[in-house]
Amino acid sequence: MIRRKSFVSISMALAVCLVIYMAMEYLPSEEKVVESELSIVTDHSSNAAKAGLSTPDWVLEEGGEEEEEPKEEGPYTPNDPSAQFPPLSKFVQNQEIISDVSSLLDFYIIGFPKCGTTALKNYFARDVDEVLMGSSEICLWKNNHYRIIANLASELHDMKETSKHALQRQKAERTVMTSFKRAIKCPNIIFDDECPDCIKRTTDIFHKTSLIVALRHPIDFFRSYYNFRHYHKYPNFQFDDPNELIGPCSDETMSVCTDHARFHEYLAKFGKTNMTSTEELNLLKILTKGKKHPKDYEIPSKILLVEQGQMIDDTELFRQDLKRFLNLQYDLPPMEPPTRTSLDKFPDAKKREGFIDICEEKHKDVRAELLQNGKDAAQWIREFFMASEDVFVSSRDDFLERLKSWEVDPCDHV
Repeated sequence: MIRRKSFVSISMALAVCLVIYMAMEYLPSEEKVVESELSIVTDHSSNAAKAGLSTPDWVLEEGGEEEEEPKEEGPYTPNDPSAQFPPLSKFVQNQEIISDVSSLLDFYIIGFPKCGTTALKNYFARDVDEVLMGSSEICLWKNNHYRIIANLASELHDMKETSKHALQRQKAERTVMTSFKRAIKCPNIIFDDECPDCIKRTTDIFHKTSLIVALRHPIDFFRSYYNFRHYHKYPNFQFDDPNELIGPCSDETMSVCTDHARFHEYLAKFGKTNMTSTEELNLLKILTKGKKHPKDYEIPSKILLVEQGQMIDDTELFRQDLKRFLNLQYDLPPMEPPTRTSLDKFPDAKKREGFIDICEEKHKDVRAELLQNGKDAAQWIREFFMASEDVFVSSRDDFLERLKSWEVDPCDHV
């Protein structure tokens, strides 16, 4: 009898302890609230990590040192991309792709340089927890197609820690993200003349991947690219007269030439148009250069065209359309306006001496060439490319108005 009473007493004590434990675990308290708030505050370190920056000092001051990341448990573990990420050997062996890798990459920012691709990449990396964005450019070059898989695998492996920070914040906010989108950027691949098949090879490997292509007025594109190359390749970029860059590119021009502003000829590589009408063919010089016919590619990817001004204006409609195209779960936050000035980006006065003001009278010939390129590109995109069911734009009327501006020299309004 005594033993039975002792057993009952112990059982009752254990039951009371269990009730107290559950109350402490699930009922709100000041301590629990503080924990949640701190997990949100300290997540600024994850934002820095996603942006490729070191953890700010003011974040570390919260607890004196950076805390070790807690292990995720319960319903959050299946959402951790590290749990879904198989070893590299599953995909690549002896420098060859040995299995289907299409599910590794959800979207790819592939062009054009100096059209806002870096700003878009930084936005996804810094502000959109649902997207795991590669910090460096990963491109498919020539015959080394296995390298993009190896590099991508490495990038995705490095991004696992970022995903854990995002999960920690969602746990604190009592929300659950069902999936993450993996993405990378390579804006030069779209017009790599040394590897005209690179886009085809890339989309063969990642046939489920959506593509984002950013564009801008060809005159603004050329000016920005010229000054960028002059600064970062100084003193090797030896073109003091932009008129020397009219026509096709060469190795010496470092991708800066007026033909690279013929955006439509590079978009034609996707094989999204019929290529049968005389009107369309007359707009495409590419078919007169002895290059492979774009219809031979038949790339299956869905493509979102973004005019740089849409990113700058950053309307809610644009973000909603971007969300729908990428099949994201949550609304996208506003894009932060640029804060760096030209002096911030190009601090060396010596290197800036060769910058051009494209609106000067001496540059009228190169502007005329670029303006014609803009007219041809706008017409082809409007009448042929946008007719494809695989091509998307945000706010069609707004996008068409921006294309129309390509037919006008922006220097006329200066």
